[in-house]
Amino acid sequence: MVDHIYGRINLLRKAYRPHLFVNELKIYIAYLKEQLSKADLSDSKPAKYYRAFCKNMQDAVEYYYSRADSILKDNTNDREMFIHELQEIKQEIRDLEV
Repeated sequence: MVDHIYGRINLLRKAYRPHLFVNELKIYIAYLKEQLSKADLSDSKPAKYYRAFCKNMQDAVEYYYSRADSILKDNTNDREMFIHELQEIKQEIRDLEV
């Protein structure tokens, strides 16, 4: 473990870990699902809030997608996985739209 901390070996090389932005979006989706299950969407105020929430998340996905080359410029495999996960998240958001 000490060698990993000081950069002499890489213990995480074989383990795939989603990008921070992907994890963040997944947290927001989980939050949105929970809130939608509790919400009364017959009232226009909460429905308007959740539509705006979904729109902001879609904008975030598009922004991350447009910046994928600069975010993961060194590793094409990670970049492809990042883009694939963004596409999955985008579809999940579409499925949740109010």
